[in-house]
Amino acid sequence: MGYRHHSLPDMNQGHSGADVATPAVITATRAGSVWRLWSIAGCALLLVLIAAFGADAGVTWDEPYHAEYGDRILKWFSSGFKNPSAIRYMDLFLYGGLFDVVAQSVAHHASAELYAVRHVLTALVAFAGIVATGATAARIGGPRAGFLAGAMLALTP
Repeated sequence: MGYRHHSLPDMNQGHSGADVATPAVITATRAGSVWRLWSIAGCALLLVLIAAFGADAGVTWDEPYHAEYGDRILKWFSSGFKNPSAIRYMDLFLYGGLFDVVAQSVAHHASAELYAVRHVLTALVAFAGIVATGATAARIGGPRAGFLAGAMLALTP
């Protein structure tokens, strides 16, 4: 006994061969495009704000400690892992030093002030987090969810 294949009737019979989009599909596609445009506009606005204000934030109470920790980690690397000052500096080893190392490396090679460089880098990392959150939410819940997730994260102080 073999399997019998039953063909389905052609639903586009009598048409020119193009798929016919229903009004609901057209509306959903347009709505998705609108939310995507809002997301792109929001990202552009965030980049403008970062460029305008990123370097002008005040220094927080713990920034000098993080800058020092970044320098100590760089010394640890340059000593061939023999300078233990980074490992014993306060409790910052518990936080991890990746950002501090990158920020100090960029600040040492940039012609800008140390804390201005750190603030711009902090804003760019935050921007990347907002974009990643929005993209993840859009993938899970659609363009509107992506926009709302990114907007809520961007507006959270």
